[in-house]
Amino acid sequence: MEKTLRGNVFKEPYKSNDKWYMSIYLDEISCSLIKDYELSFEIEEKVKIQQSIKDRIIIVKLPYRYNRFECRAFDHEDDPLTMYDIKKGNRIKANVEHACFSYQNENILSTWKLKSVIIDEDRGSVTGKN
Repeated sequence: MEKTLRGNVFKEPYKSNDKWYMSIYLDEISCSLIKDYELSFEIEEKVKIQQSIKDRIIIVKLPYRYNRFECRAFDHEDDPLTMYDIKKGNRIKANVEHACFSYQNENILSTWKLKSVIIDEDRGSVTGKN
């Protein structure tokens, strides 16, 4: 399942336990897209999952193999960037893919990974904790 999310970079790409992540402060529509998808899974499977959004912030995985990011980054004119060019506060459009629902201890986690990100200069800023 792929989704296009809009928001501001809350925490630029960072490494934790040998994996790369980025936190995004989402706009209301993007929050609804993710919450609706996860709720439909809960209803269909009759389970309760740990929500992937807290205070409108989602943490997405950045696929990284062979010493490079597998997700792509672009500026607002579609010129290529690196993930290192993505900074806190950038307005972005992020294409994400649902990676999996997984069990961790007694919790079911929902994991999202980044496919591509575009710095979205033409959009109004999302208000929040930036």
